[in-house]
Amino acid sequence: MILQGGTALITQDERIECKKADIRIEGAHITELKTHLSAREGEEVVDAGGKLILPGLVNAHYHSYSNLLKGTTWGEPLEVWTPDTVALGGRMDEKRMQLSAQLGIVEMLRCGVTSCLDHIPHLNQVDAIARVYAQSGFRASIAPMIADRSDDQILPGLAQALQAGGCPAAINHFRSMDEVTQLYEGWIKDWHRPGGTLRVAVGINSPQRASITALETACEISRKHRLKVHAHFLETSWQAQAAAQDGEDPLSKLEKADLLNSDLSLAHCIWLSKAQWKRLEKAGSCVVHNPTSNLLLGSGKMELTSLIGNGLRVAVGSDGSNCATGHNILEITRTAILLSRLEHPDYWNWLTQQDALSMMTINGSAASGWPGETGAIAPGMLADIVLMDERTSALLPAYDILTQLLLQQDSIRATDVLIHGAWMMRNKQILCLDENAIYQEAIEQQTELSSEFSTILQNQSIYKNIISNEYQKRVLSFKG
Repeated sequence: MILQGGTALITQDERIECKKADIRIEGAHITELKTHLSAREGEEVVDAGGKLILPGLVNAHYHSYSNLLKGTTWGEPLEVWTPDTVALGGRMDEKRMQLSAQLGIVEMLRCGVTSCLDHIPHLNQVDAIARVYAQSGFRASIAPMIADRSDDQILPGLAQALQAGGCPAAINHFRSMDEVTQLYEGWIKDWHRPGGTLRVAVGINSPQRASITALETACEISRKHRLKVHAHFLETSWQAQAAAQDGEDPLSKLEKADLLNSDLSLAHCIWLSKAQWKRLEKAGSCVVHNPTSNLLLGSGKMELTSLIGNGLRVAVGSDGSNCATGHNILEITRTAILLSRLEHPDYWNWLTQQDALSMMTINGSAASGWPGETGAIAPGMLADIVLMDERTSALLPAYDILTQLLLQQDSIRATDVLIHGAWMMRNKQILCLDENAIYQEAIEQQTELSSEFSTILQNQSIYKNIISNEYQKRVLSFKG
């Protein structure tokens, strides 16, 4: 197949160019990129005239289960918000999990996102979610979460506050590490396809919510099967307070379990110290920035410019639909760009175009398990490609297309999408899923979900008020 006559966004010799180019795709890979290519006998030629051709964007930290939970919160601090999402997520059966994953794929495709890392807390629903990715052909790394400690065990003052308020300690149903290992062996056997579009990554909830035994189990699984590792990390000031009182910072816990290396990606990382930045950079680990989620939950602002200036690879993620604004990675990256300009008075240190593009593409690929395979339009790369109309108000007149894309374009608004060389969308119609049927099913679920969710949220109110009061006491007095 040749994509002919389009304007391709190409990174070459550390320079970004938007130029007319024909792109040859054979199987799953891009094989040639030239100003003009002649079609071989029987080769399909796709007219890409008037189209901007981009590498598919990557959502490097995402929770698919949350797509059915939109609207269940206006926004609360993470620790106050978490009990609701845990309770609501517990009512998601296989059918709902699949619908939620499908809704996310549709939204991401329409925004030019071709790959995600799905951090999955519900271990009993991993197969249902993986099946959606496998059947659709959407590129994904599934990262089922490993944890064996709850918030009331790690957050200072929370257990005492719950007891004083008449709420019993949470009943935790954590699986043994032997069972977790067996589950991972099954998921790897059934879903891990290194040569395809679906891979398994080792998902740790966070190092604070995992004992050293759990972290060592994660390391063993990663080493045995050569898997990437992903975790939440120092997302809130209360978590930072817990780490300060624990006597061993969570990065040291990861290092002790031999997880601090180039296979590791960490989401959020708002409350990192400068010493921790240096350790992550030396280890070659990747940070995944979630600016819209951090803002909605009031978690804080990551020092993006400083992290990139210190040599850290930074990707971007949307987090969950019920704790962020959606899965529009272009919009999320623009939010990150603009926020970062408040960090330093010297504008010579502001992020470059290349920084921003890398966050959405090649760094996301590295963080989510496809390093050097996706994220750029170049011979040898997998053909994860997005086409959009060049004729948009944001891109006309076209003085600097990448600048205009990053600063003025509200969304990629994909017209055509290829993943692994296969069409996922043609002429604005999604081919890999029945979009109308998905929407209809979501409509049919509305009444039942609304009734169930209202009851659940009401039942959580006393428990949440206790947490909220303790949050106010702990966080407002914490200096960091």
